[in-house]
Amino acid sequence: MKLTVKEKLMLLELATVDTVSAACAYMNVSRDTYYRIKKAYDEGGVEALAPKYRRVPNLKNRVADEVEENVLKLSAENPEFGKKKISRILKEQGHSISPNTVKAVLERNA
Repeated sequence: MKLTVKEKLMLLELATVDTVSAACAYMNVSRDTYYRIKKAYDEGGVEALAPKYRRVPNLKNRVADEVEENVLKLSAENPEFGKKKISRILKEQGHSISPNTVKAVLERNA
């Protein structure tokens, strides 16, 4: 269960009024969780209690907007074209794009 910032502050407040064990039991969290929250609060204040987003976006299959528009345009005009044919046509036009990237563009915009 993820605690919100408000709930974490409430847990810290309850622990000052009562025992840590009682506060943890009331909030249904472990004492370990309490001490991690307390350490974060002591080191960084309220801002440190906010959720951390650790995932870095994976942009390896991203292409320029112009190339992506060309892929979508070719696919719409010629629905019978597969990823290899679209890749070959775009290479002839001067855009280097692999068939798998064409597939990723089509799936992303489906």
